[in-house]
Amino acid sequence: MSNVDGNVLCAPLGTGSQTWQLEDISGELSGTAIAERDISDTMQDTFRSMVPDNIVAAMASPDIVSVLMFGIFFGIGVSTLKVDRGEENLVLKFFMQLNEIIFNLLKMIIRLTPLALISLLAGALQTDEGYSELFSNVGILVAAVILALFVHMFVTLPGIYYAFVRENPYTWMKAVSPAMTFAIASSSSAATLPVTIDCVRRTNKVPFPIAKFVLSLGSTLNMDGAAVYYPCAIVYLAYMAGRSDELTAALYITIVIASTIGATGASPIPNLGLVVLVTIWDAAFPGVEIPPQVSYVLAIDAFILDRLETCSNVTGDTFIARVIAATMPAAKPDAS
Repeated sequence: MSNVDGNVLCAPLGTGSQTWQLEDISGELSGTAIAERDISDTMQDTFRSMVPDNIVAAMASPDIVSVLMFGIFFGIGVSTLKVDRGEENLVLKFFMQLNEIIFNLLKMIIRLTPLALISLLAGALQTDEGYSELFSNVGILVAAVILALFVHMFVTLPGIYYAFVRENPYTWMKAVSPAMTFAIASSSSAATLPVTIDCVRRTNKVPFPIAKFVLSLGSTLNMDGAAVYYPCAIVYLAYMAGRSDELTAALYITIVIASTIGATGASPIPNLGLVVLVTIWDAAFPGVEIPPQVSYVLAIDAFILDRLETCSNVTGDTFIARVIAATMPAAKPDAS
């Protein structure tokens, strides 16, 4: 569907990739421009976007790299704001209350997520054809994400652990397995945090102040599971949209950078990271509508992959806490 100016407004949910290409004329043009960009151009554009000319326009886009970089420095400025003794930092208090309001609204939306996903799937399945090919492609995405998370959790993280701690990393994983199990059940790093702290404390190998600080910070910032998942999902959507030929080395770098920054900015509550997926797509394919097959990606992430990603996040938090404790030999475990 398009308006009188010829700009694409939307496409019916569930339409195939060929129909989408015919309708998205502006997206095809921008896709050609993307394919012509080399690695140098992509890196320069990424770093330029870190300093937006208009932060309001960046928020409306949304340009996640610009918004996050602005948020970091704005947060530093607010936290270092000098106020008279006995007075409150009203700017900080305002944003803390605004943050709480937004989180409450998001929680209300998340409660409706199952119904919304069922509606999206029903509409897509009604009009889509070639179910065998469709579900085989989704199966490849699930297998790719699970394999990537498996390698990250059982090869990369243990390798880092052994390099710094010189102990069996799988013994440590066994000790924190209750937190890993709870992460799969809750699908939330924030909800798992008390269990994670308790598991690490019981090992008697990490001082309690270090465990509390590192694990609390990690539950907010360390979203390595999501960073592994996002590139796989973007590549899958690119293939479904018929834009696999545009996946150049430069574009892969863009996807990795946007996924890493986007995962860091994602909130540790269930399914909220799905919003970041659309933003990363915009960063990789500016001006191109996200394909309707995103409904299948949202469904499998909400019900399957998000739980495994959370488990990876929590596992990484515990490994880092132990590594930091090992690099501080003067620190002794505190059973408090």
